[in-house]
Amino acid sequence: MADDITLTEVVEFFTSRVDEQKMMDDGTEVPDHAEAMVVSDAAELLRTAERADMRSAMEDDETPSDDNEVDSALAEAAVNVITSVFTFAYERDLELADQMREQMDFIEQLEEFTDAMEDAESDAEQRKVMDELLTDEMM
Repeated sequence: MADDITLTEVVEFFTSRVDEQKMMDDGTEVPDHAEAMVVSDAAELLRTAERADMRSAMEDDETPSDDNEVDSALAEAAVNVITSVFTFAYERDLELADQMREQMDFIEQLEEFTDAMEDAESDAEQRKVMDELLTDEMM
């Protein structure tokens, strides 16, 4: 099993190679093209998932499919999408970590609000929860 790695380590690993891979042997530079990579890799992920689903639906007890092979193909396709997104973020100089933290914070706030609303036993308690926990982003 692979060692645990952080998102930062993964992003740094792949983005550190973007500039190197953009330089061609003749010294010309390939223009930014991460948008096309994201679309292409996402389409390939969907095709891979569809093939896996069709293969699973068509298999019978006598000829089971190789789940490791299917899982490996899906994982590879998913990693390609992720690395394309990292490349896109690098080319656009986007701060993914900050945005991810904001999204995580929002989800936690929404969960807290939902739990408090479910626990409220009266309309008055629900209004209090809404006044205290409901943010503009949740609306």
